[in-house]
Amino acid sequence: MKKALLISCIVVGLQGATLLNAAAQSELSVGNEISSNTRNRAANLTRAIAGRVHLDEGQYVRLKDLNTRFIAEMDDLQIRFAADPAILDEQLLNAQHLYDKELAMLLRPKQLLAYQQMRSGMTAYSDMPR
Repeated sequence: MKKALLISCIVVGLQGATLLNAAAQSELSVGNEISSNTRNRAANLTRAIAGRVHLDEGQYVRLKDLNTRFIAEMDDLQIRFAADPAILDEQLLNAQHLYDKELAMLLRPKQLLAYQQMRSGMTAYSDMPR
């Protein structure tokens, strides 16, 4: 009985390890799908924001990750909804609101104010509702 229990525990453990490995490989492949162009655009956006908002190193890394995901999502939305401009606008606005919400959680109050001032000075954002 003890041997059967031990063997079943080993089998379950091996299956769990295999599933974790598969999940890790899946995450790696998703990360590799982001183009170098998207990564470069995210790095440039992050540098521009960091220059005005004065981020610490941890915030910089998290913002770069957020910008990478945001730009990749925006590109994906523009491809998926290219045939329907109304839905595209709605989806882009939803993505922007989510980005702003995540950014607000990342920044300290003075940093958020500096970002909002920087954003209001940009033509693409000056007419957008908040």
